[in-house]
Amino acid sequence: KETRQPTITPVKVFLDATILFSAANSRWLTRHLLEALQESGVQLCASKYVWDEAKRNVLKHFPNHITGLENLYCRLKWIEDAVIPFGLLENLPEKDKPVLFAAINGKCNYLLTGDYKHFGEWMGREICEVKIVNQRQITEDLF
Repeated sequence: KETRQPTITPVKVFLDATILFSAANSRWLTRHLLEALQESGVQLCASKYVWDEAKRNVLKHFPNHITGLENLYCRLKWIEDAVIPFGLLENLPEKDKPVLFAAINGKCNYLLTGDYKHFGEWMGREICEVKIVNQRQITEDLF
């Protein structure tokens, strides 16, 4: 009798621009964290919106790291930018809503961010089944 193996859906982590910016430098710990996540089977996700912001900031502050950022491009699962038409997180700045909405739209398990100013009050909490975490929290959850 043949037994059917259950389909295992990979954990999906949406990366915001602060994480992509940090990962552009191959010597920073963020890059090593993303590599460890991928090696453990985690699917790293991003959207054009966060990519464009990260690229702008890398070119402005550390242009010599642009190649490091571009090397991440093909390793990411791309999520469509999305607008969710309801009053989710009214006090989240408009520029950060597309980040959360893309993570929700992509059915990601996590939104990995270094943006404590805007996402800090939601760190460790789930919103529409997406847990907002920093690097320490995701390490504790997945390793």
